[in-house]
Amino acid sequence: MLTCSLTRADDETWHDEPGYSLVLRQVLLHAYALVQAGRGQVSAYLRASLLLAPWREASMSLRQRMRLYFLFAMAQAAAGQYPLALFWIDEALPLAFALAAEGDQAELLFQRAAMNRAALFLREAAEDLRDYLALLDVSHDRLGIDDPAARLRALPHLATYEYFSAEFEAAEHHIAAARSLIPQVPGSTFEAAATEWVQADLDLLRGQPERALRPALSILEVYNREATPVSQERAEIFVAHTTLQLAATLPESSDRHALLQVARPHLERAEQLARQAKDRPGQGLTQLVRAHYTRLSGSISDRVATIEAVIRFARDIDDVAVLAQARTALGDEFAARGEIESALTCYRATVEVLAASEVPVLAVPAHRALRRTRELRPDDDQ
Repeated sequence: MLTCSLTRADDETWHDEPGYSLVLRQVLLHAYALVQAGRGQVSAYLRASLLLAPWREASMSLRQRMRLYFLFAMAQAAAGQYPLALFWIDEALPLAFALAAEGDQAELLFQRAAMNRAALFLREAAEDLRDYLALLDVSHDRLGIDDPAARLRALPHLATYEYFSAEFEAAEHHIAAARSLIPQVPGSTFEAAATEWVQADLDLLRGQPERALRPALSILEVYNREATPVSQERAEIFVAHTTLQLAATLPESSDRHALLQVARPHLERAEQLARQAKDRPGQGLTQLVRAHYTRLSGSISDRVATIEAVIRFARDIDDVAVLAQARTALGDEFAARGEIESALTCYRATVEVLAASEVPVLAVPAHRALRRTRELRPDDDQ
């Protein structure tokens, strides 16, 4: 089993290492204490980073320098500065390899995957987790001891990144691997929920919202208990979106109204969480779900203006995922109005913007809409 030492500021066994600094030991102890007392809050990481900044060029041991860079990386990630966070994690990784600290190598790879994912570098994030799992394989081959908890930590994330990269076979393989490990890892309710979320994503993508809805509600229960506010918000968005997708398959005279009533509180809570967390992409996504909700419920609102505002906002923050979903939503709105040419323009724009992106899965609904149109209009060039 691999053991990560990066959670500790210091250890007596490191004091004889070349370049070890007793002065920096005190600074690192103080910085780690700030982070632990702050329980991962952004302000705590930033205070720790400011405390360490003057020591960046000082003489120290490799192990101390790895901790310095690790805290810099975590502080930048906490502040949402992912390119800088990736810079510092890339500075720390060679030191972990030079020290032959396999547990620290694995932890740094896991954290780099999270930073790459936040920056929407999903293929790089997946590669980080494959390297992480390869380290576990090497350790298992050498020691003959496996670490199912460490594997399960990574597998739902890896399956998620593969889903967004449209590597569906690989995602299904890692979903199955995660499911096989869950019974071996006590207290793995969160990992189990994350695994089922990827499966629900696949079911929804395949046009089976009825299969995705029940797991989505179970996932939400776990996330509301164990996840961060932003993750809770995204889970609420997923439940509302899935419910609306199912409602859209039903005629107005059936159970559609009941499903809209199910979706409404989840949408409202997602909107509230997005505001409280100041999650700008999340606020954009909730507006798209709100537009879908008002269309299905027959409410009068200027949905085109709302969605176009999200498109402008997504361009401003350079978020291709929100932009693609907004363009598709606008196409759906035009299609519902019978404005086919405008709808086609939106769907084609979605496909174009995602052609070289890290999230090609988001183009699938637009591709399907274009295909349906081709079937109805064989002379259309798309």
